[in-house]
Amino acid sequence: NLEAVYHGVAQPEQVQKMYHWMETGVTSSGKADTYSQWQFAPRSTTIHNPGQQEDPKTSWWHFASGGFSFGAQCQNGGAILYTSFFDIMNRVKYFGPDNAYQRFKEILARYNQPDKLCGGNPFFFGELSSAVGLDGEFPENGLVPTSFMYAFIGIMPDIKGLHLHPNLPAELSIAGVSNVLYWDGLFDIKVAKTGVNYKITVTCLENKTDRDFNITGGEKIKLPNNCFTI
Repeated sequence: NLEAVYHGVAQPEQVQKMYHWMETGVTSSGKADTYSQWQFAPRSTTIHNPGQQEDPKTSWWHFASGGFSFGAQCQNGGAILYTSFFDIMNRVKYFGPDNAYQRFKEILARYNQPDKLCGGNPFFFGELSSAVGLDGEFPENGLVPTSFMYAFIGIMPDIKGLHLHPNLPAELSIAGVSNVLYWDGLFDIKVAKTGVNYKITVTCLENKTDRDFNITGGEKIKLPNNCFTI
């Protein structure tokens, strides 16, 4: 449902109810642990998904698996890291940057452990790879760090250009991202609070194809092949 919310399927009141459930509802573990169980991402399901032999009418296991106990597999109370991308993006839209950044820091705290959320079975806190989708067939987990760029620095590309709408949380006064590749140009982008506004600094590192760029809808600027700052 996090991904559905991100793509605009849900109404705001549905989003409120969904997050209220994830943050306070009791899962099939008997605890309100949708977020606390795995820390890096919410549980993929909060209600037990029975195995084929346990309840063939309601079971929905991929590969017709016999099933696992709740929390023992990522299709039944486990977690997959990539869902946190949609979580962060939803939070900044519906609950604001402070809420989203608090959740982002919780994910970073788990990443700061020795296993760095990759490699090893079990992982640092004893998580089994069957329960947590952190490696192997889950390259989509690479979405999660990009949420910082999109949600807080406010970089958003579309067919009309590269839009910058900073949305820093209260505890950050400045943030940036390096080596953004856009139309064959390589850029560093930094945003800084200046009262109620932002100062945005764009540094071009490379412009190998000598493209003309149009800044804020004004006159086109022929960027040099190296080094300029606006």
